[in-house]
Amino acid sequence: GRSIQLGGRAQQDVPRGACDPARLHEAVLYLAANARAAMPAGGTLVLSAYQEGDPDNGEPNPTPRAVVIEVRDTGEGIATSALPHVFDPGFTTRPDATGLGCAQVRAIVEQWGGSAEIESRPGDGTRVLLRLPVV
Repeated sequence: GRSIQLGGRAQQDVPRGACDPARLHEAVLYLAANARAAMPAGGTLVLSAYQEGDPDNGEPNPTPRAVVIEVRDTGEGIATSALPHVFDPGFTTRPDATGLGCAQVRAIVEQWGGSAEIESRPGDGTRVLLRLPVV
């Protein structure tokens, strides 16, 4: 929508993450649609890609451990009591949703040995991190 500003950030030389690009695209699109629904009055959606290194190796340039796709919005946020259930199949906070999308997002990244994490507070937006192993 016109009331939502879209931003993007990509770290230079992000390594390739283990995934099916079409399925990852599906996961990010689902998360973006959720973010849009959480911002009925408008807001900002930022998509980022970066690598996480291994801080224990002592090298100046840490060995890439994971590629992170981050989806962050400035929407309504999610109730603290709902957060543990967001990735459960069938769980939804919206009356017009099936509750299968977040479960599918997690399944997509876990299929490739990755993980999905969500951080949110009511009134403070939501941040979803999709971590994929480096190929």
